[in-house]
Amino acid sequence: MRDIMNVSGFYKRFPTEQACHDFIVQERWNGQPKCTHCGHDKCYQVKDTMGFKCAGCRKRFSVRHGTIMERSKLPLQTWLLAIHITTTGTLARSKTTAEKISSTQFAQKLGVTPKTAWFIATRIHEACAKECAEHNKPVRQKTGQHLEVTGVAV
Repeated sequence: MRDIMNVSGFYKRFPTEQACHDFIVQERWNGQPKCTHCGHDKCYQVKDTMGFKCAGCRKRFSVRHGTIMERSKLPLQTWLLAIHITTTGTLARSKTTAEKISSTQFAQKLGVTPKTAWFIATRIHEACAKECAEHNKPVRQKTGQHLEVTGVAV
């Protein structure tokens, strides 16, 4: 998603759920799904779904399993757009300053309620914080009632 410059470019690259699914499969497993339960690399696409079934443990899984999208009914396109916005600052008024957008603006751009936008931003922030902790990098976080997620104040 690094080469996408704006939201319209995002929708050109990810016009459907299938396009989002294929992108995640490619990025997460290099195009060859691995079982998220046992790690087995022989998996099959479940007919008429975007899920997989492991040939080893026979359990079903999806691209959402083990990610911030797990147990969420939101479309993959909404998740990828949210990640794109928070990591690129697409909605910031100025590319030269670290201005933040409001959670209401974030919710409007995603087409979700402010509560859902807060849920998404919180999950993205927790994932970023976990990643930074694993690599010993500091995480910026506002105190009080607001949570800062790379340009999105919630």
